[in-house]
Amino acid sequence: MRTISSTVLLIAIAGVAACAGGDDNTRTVSAEVEESEGDEMKLDGRLQAGAECLQLRTPDGVVYSLTGASNAKAGDYVRITGTKADMSYCMAGEATIEVASVEAITPPQNELPQGYNTVSADYALGAWTAKGGDCRRPDFDVTRIPGGGLSVETRLDGAPRTGDVRTGNAPALVFDQPRRIFPLERRSPDGLAVLTPETGPVTLAGNSIEGDGVVFIRCSR
Repeated sequence: MRTISSTVLLIAIAGVAACAGGDDNTRTVSAEVEESEGDEMKLDGRLQAGAECLQLRTPDGVVYSLTGASNAKAGDYVRITGTKADMSYCMAGEATIEVASVEAITPPQNELPQGYNTVSADYALGAWTAKGGDCRRPDFDVTRIPGGGLSVETRLDGAPRTGDVRTGNAPALVFDQPRRIFPLERRSPDGLAVLTPETGPVTLAGNSIEGDGVVFIRCSR
């Protein structure tokens, strides 16, 4: 006896129902096809630099790491098509997307302007405390060092630490031994969000940096 696959049988049944004027089963076949192609993803957002991989930040703030987007560059607003990777060396984001195509598109009108998150040395300088905190005891202090760079002094998991401040389009607080990189985001008018490092949650001056991070307010320069 010849075996008929369930997919062929389903299509055959749908065809008979369609001839009889039924629409429901025809829609069921379409759903089956879409489900079989469900690994493909289409995402819109702004490209940004990451520690290991290029990243896509969607309008609702979700970040994906990207592989295979060799012709794309940080700052572009794009629509990517790809599939979710099972494994990846990219550590950041909701997931890693293996990119099949990248298309430049017009950003939505309510999207923050390109370059909004650029953190300059002048913006980062000063003493900062968590929103609602006490400026008499700042949580971290950013100062200039010889050569023009910036240094940050704070406490990580209760221990005093000194690190570097990376400015520009991929701003971050960078510490070594153990290495931890806290991405930064500008928050108007004088705010700076410290985001969770890729190595996992850490307390910074007693503030648990996890999830969407913590917003700090400049106390003084």
